[in-house]
Amino acid sequence: MQSLEEITADFNTHLNAFSLSGKVLELYSPANYLWSLGGKRIRPLLTLLAYQLFSNEEPVHAYQAATAIELFHNFTLMHDDIMDASPLRRGKPTTHVVYGTHAAILSGDLMLIKVYELLSAYPKSQRFKMIKLMTQTAIKVCEGQQLDINFESKEIVSETDYLQMIKYKTAVLLGASLKMGGIAAGAGKEACKKLYSIGVRAGISFQLIDDYLDVYSNQSGKQKGGDIIQKKKTLLFIHAMNQANKMDRTELQKLYQGNDPDKVSLVTTRFDQNKSSEYVLSLAKQYSDQAFEDLDGIDCNSKSKAILRELITDLLKRKS
Repeated sequence: MQSLEEITADFNTHLNAFSLSGKVLELYSPANYLWSLGGKRIRPLLTLLAYQLFSNEEPVHAYQAATAIELFHNFTLMHDDIMDASPLRRGKPTTHVVYGTHAAILSGDLMLIKVYELLSAYPKSQRFKMIKLMTQTAIKVCEGQQLDINFESKEIVSETDYLQMIKYKTAVLLGASLKMGGIAAGAGKEACKKLYSIGVRAGISFQLIDDYLDVYSNQSGKQKGGDIIQKKKTLLFIHAMNQANKMDRTELQKLYQGNDPDKVSLVTTRFDQNKSSEYVLSLAKQYSDQAFEDLDGIDCNSKSKAILRELITDLLKRKS
């Protein structure tokens, strides 16, 4: 059984050697450019660790599935950057800035297609389950992205709707990452179901913490209150609106939609008055606790379980 450090090092070597190639260089270059920017690669590591829960072999058999997961994640980043008109990704110019929007869209599509090519290499019994899971996940991610876009023009967004949006946009891919590893290892239906639940719950917790840190993080070099500036209706805003009286709701709505130079500090004060940050962190903890309860309930290798717990804990233990 490999440690987290060993799995990470070996798989990063594999990923660094991976590239997309074909006769039309202009199609493949944008995808390889984004791929070369690296990243934390949390999702494929989840796949490999889930595989190790149920297999005593080194997780090389799960490399194709893990690579497919990371390729799909990069595909979503490629298109997200275009929709958000983002100039930078991981400190470098975004793909559409370097290669143009049309090339980036087409190359992103190629990445998605290659996901299915990688999964098709598995034996029939696993291949069908993996492709079905990936298809269902891709649909949900697209639905989550559209819900996020819809929220931009909605005055009122409910907590239920917001949680559904982040579940689809962010969390289901973490769930799929874990379940994919279980499928590759031949885990049973119930075990795979729990793996998916762990990833979804951890993913929701991750996004809620991310929303909190956007406003309250003290990290240097990061724009504070970016979500407020962009008028994103995160759970902090939704909770504050729900808790405030009618007059305060009207004032908060006006502040949020406006461009006051002190907008971030003024809105943050409203969040503090309504204890919205405490609520969001409490809810994030509920989801992470449920994820760990699910993990405890899986009958598998205890040492491998401890390693997976370590990775999820690191993922959720963000610096404030």
